[in-house]
Amino acid sequence: MINELTSDRIEYLINRTKFTREKILYYYEIFRIRCQSSCLSKIEIHLKHIVNFYFKLLIVYQMMVLFNLMNILLRFIYIVIQVLHEKNLNGFIMRMIGMAMDLLIIMKSIK
Repeated sequence: MINELTSDRIEYLINRTKFTREKILYYYEIFRIRCQSSCLSKIEIHLKHIVNFYFKLLIVYQMMVLFNLMNILLRFIYIVIQVLHEKNLNGFIMRMIGMAMDLLIIMKSIK
């Protein structure tokens, strides 16, 4: 039968995943109980797509947060160079306060 888990398939899965033989058999048993026809239902397929979609959104969100942090870091470096060139400490303090506020907003959005 096509849907049976043969020893060759188990070996294939062991070699290509981090799972042990016991875990593979355990997951297969759960699959057989939940999907007696050996096919996923439409709901399970849709749930899988939804989970994948939100996982991709999470990755994009994390990249946006990193981009914002890098942007703040680059602005900080630019301001430090500008202050060293102009020797204007008051302007430096005001810009640092503005950047600290930006950083707090980003850190709140991470939670």
